[in-house]
Amino acid sequence: MKKNFIPIIQRSYDDNKYHELLNKPFAHRGVHIYSPENSLPAFEKAVELRLGIELDVHLTKDEQIVVFHDDNIKRMTGVDAYIKFLTYEEIKQYRLNETDCVIPLLKQVLDMVNGKVPILIELKTNNNMKKLIPILNDILKDYKGKIFIQSFNPFALRRCYKIMPQYLRGQLSSFFINDHLKFYKKIPIKKLFFKHFSHIDFVSYNIENLPNKYVNKIDVPILAWTIKTKEDYEKAKQNANNMIVDNIDVLKL
Repeated sequence: MKKNFIPIIQRSYDDNKYHELLNKPFAHRGVHIYSPENSLPAFEKAVELRLGIELDVHLTKDEQIVVFHDDNIKRMTGVDAYIKFLTYEEIKQYRLNETDCVIPLLKQVLDMVNGKVPILIELKTNNNMKKLIPILNDILKDYKGKIFIQSFNPFALRRCYKIMPQYLRGQLSSFFINDHLKFYKKIPIKKLFFKHFSHIDFVSYNIENLPNKYVNKIDVPILAWTIKTKEDYEKAKQNANNMIVDNIDVLKL
């Protein structure tokens, strides 16, 4: 006999634990309508609109944590170079999308946000997980605002649990269609096999792959990424507890 599961939108969770995670949508890489993604102006706009902020972090050659999505900075700066091989002094001379914006340090973003809205940090580990997470913990230790951590890497999430358990952790997942990830890595993440190993508190799943039986069988909040259309928005409202939004127009703010 099949087990009957409570629909995601009807599930209830500990409000003390999850309120800031589920209370408002997260702006994907900030609100980047008028400024580049993952830039200080994009985050300032998210704060102005009282949206949560989703951002990505990398470790530089000189062990600074910067806010940027890709491993390579070419898409956003035109310069073909990898963050892990650059110092921050080198990185900050490049401009994002031919604007005055530069790739910010995480510390700069934290100082600007100053606890006004929650921040959802995606870890880009790139085989430097053992260095990145302790440095991140040190940066965050005096920050008073609400922080959440997510990653596709379940081993990074487990390390966060051991080093910085005070922050709720989320498993990023997808069906990885047309992705080059090897199948032996893809399948366990897709099916959320690492949920106990990583001690996850929530799941962020690709909206294109919702609903699915894997999120139905896990009793933690579900975030949907990345919401770009009205159809995505309506789908997320039925199949997730919150959403990471790229196109804020769908929110009708």
